[in-house]
Amino acid sequence: FMSLRVVAVMAVVSLTACPSAASDLYVDTASKVSPALGTASAPYRSLRRAIAAAPSGATIRIAAGTYRGAWVLSKSVTLRGAPTTSGKAGRVGRAGTVLRGEGKAPVLSLLDAGKVLLEDLVIRGGAGRPVGADVHGGGIYIRGGDTTLRRCRIVDNHTRARGGKRGGLQIGGGVFVHKGSLTVEESVIRGNSARRGGGIGLVASDTVLLRRNLIAANVGRGDHGGGIYGDVRDIRLIENRIRDNRIGFT
Repeated sequence: FMSLRVVAVMAVVSLTACPSAASDLYVDTASKVSPALGTASAPYRSLRRAIAAAPSGATIRIAAGTYRGAWVLSKSVTLRGAPTTSGKAGRVGRAGTVLRGEGKAPVLSLLDAGKVLLEDLVIRGGAGRPVGADVHGGGIYIRGGDTTLRRCRIVDNHTRARGGKRGGLQIGGGVFVHKGSLTVEESVIRGNSARRGGGIGLVASDTVLLRRNLIAANVGRGDHGGGIYGDVRDIRLIENRIRDNRIGFT
């Protein structure tokens, strides 16, 4: 009987020690702990490594700091940053988690990733994804899936033709969505540019909800959509401030 009881206890221990399929992973570019295990006490230093290690449904918690590069998501995950602090007298406070592009690609590319939540992130410095002769999605390029942005700042991203090429379209300086659904809540989309849809560009999209956002000072260099350019089946705009966006400026 004793041997049976020991086996039973060992089985329980082994089961409870297994990590959840939807576990949290942690990233901190300033961490000096080695080895980096992706835990709260020994976080990964690389966001790319965390994305590669994350199972579908995981939450990746990204500490405050600036992370440089371009990242691709092809599975359902949550990227959760450190909130941006509030500034005085309406000014922007100190940035929390900044994902900064290098001017060669979108900061984030979501390729048929399923259900994705981006929360408390600053996305800046992206340059769009080439699609044939076109370039789309300066800050965030989304193909398919169901994406939510909450309390994010999408700023200073741009789409332009590459290598001196003329022609083609450049859509969605801040955010571009093709054949997907998008929700943006309590976010700022400012200072982005594209030929069409300086702030947001939507092409053959399903459903879009924009709620309590500031969409301002974006530029459409062509003839459509300084703030928003939309080819979308169903779009709802609730309590947004959309102002000072322009078209026709190079």
